[in-house]
Amino acid sequence: MPSVSSALRSASSEDVASAKVLGIGFPYISTLRADLYRPGLLDFVEITPELLCRARRDGEIPSMDLVPDKLDRARAICGELPIVVHGVELSIGSALHWNAGYLDMLERFQAIWPFHWHSEHLTYQTIPGDDQKPLSIGVPLPLPGTAEVVHLVGTRAAAIRRRYGVPFLLENPAHFLTGLVYELEIGDEVGLMAAITEHGHCGQLLDLHNLYCNAVNHGFDAFAAIDRIALGKVIEIHVAGGRREDGYWMDTHDGCVPTPVWELLEYTLPRCPNIAGIVFELLNYYTTKMTVDAIAGELTRAGEIWRRNGHPSGSARETMPMLFCLTADYTPQALNAMRENPNTDRRAALEELLTAAGGKLIAMYGRATNGPGAMVIFDVPDPAMAPAMCGVAVSAGSVQNVELTRLFTMEEIAGIRQKARQIYSAYKPPGQR
Repeated sequence: MPSVSSALRSASSEDVASAKVLGIGFPYISTLRADLYRPGLLDFVEITPELLCRARRDGEIPSMDLVPDKLDRARAICGELPIVVHGVELSIGSALHWNAGYLDMLERFQAIWPFHWHSEHLTYQTIPGDDQKPLSIGVPLPLPGTAEVVHLVGTRAAAIRRRYGVPFLLENPAHFLTGLVYELEIGDEVGLMAAITEHGHCGQLLDLHNLYCNAVNHGFDAFAAIDRIALGKVIEIHVAGGRREDGYWMDTHDGCVPTPVWELLEYTLPRCPNIAGIVFELLNYYTTKMTVDAIAGELTRAGEIWRRNGHPSGSARETMPMLFCLTADYTPQALNAMRENPNTDRRAALEELLTAAGGKLIAMYGRATNGPGAMVIFDVPDPAMAPAMCGVAVSAGSVQNVELTRLFTMEEIAGIRQKARQIYSAYKPPGQR
């Protein structure tokens, strides 16, 4: 097993970096108004598929059946918004049995409604009963920090990632237990998550409200904990509300996000190089406590923080131009042809090529720097198409002395500055290394 220190240093993996950046999300809750689930306010929806199921038992094997009416209603309400999955009943840390029925159901769900990634809680919810069958303990509990747990959960996480072919994330849980056992090499709950995500080649769903709960209830500094988390593994962040009850801060997901959690988000987000989305969580039991306007206000605030850190919304990302500037001189062959046919329409020819490449022409100008030529600004979604187009024009004998430049929008420049800030400390100038 890799050391915890090496796990903490690990910034990313191919699977983590492969997650598509989505933006701001919210759980699907069937009792809320359908017009909440609209592009502009939301970029994606987080689905808990267990809420669309009914449980049954085939002999000794529990299974879960998707209810067609519930599934059809959810798909109709979410429309074209992309989805991710957030499970609650896998019990990935149970020693003998995890919920195989959930995994089978998820495979059927994915075939009907594909998702970009899925996540589960780093907890266990069952123990072996007297007959060694799974016995529900009624509440998810945190796992001890041992090498055995790292191997068990990490191996299961890797198997899940292979089975569904999309990134798999583990969520840090809120808990109220003191005196949990942690082996020296693991240290604490931060070290346990780092070791498991490294062993399982999976990502993390960083729940900032859960972290805040544990910091308040167990007396540690949440910001210092953030500094120790392998933030390159974080694909998704959760924010949520809670309340104080019987001397504890409770992870109830029942209202607006408290100010300290917003502050944690402001601190954490620019430090997560592979972040793909933020979800404001609200449990379906508490929808009567918040108006749609209040929910929209929390989503809007999350979106403002997201964009302020250089991340466009998912809808904006789909329409963001991939701009290139091409300058070139016409070859003698091309100049002779245009002299013989002075009405030739080079703009129309270029637009046909751009259409074939899936792009569009922004502007075209003549130039005479090194001889008659052209400057073209165009938008093409696939960046590989830009040099391909240059190759086609050069090989046809039309142009020479070609220069191709990628142009960046100011929104992209803001994101680039944030990325530079993240990696600045890793660079050593000449003479310092």
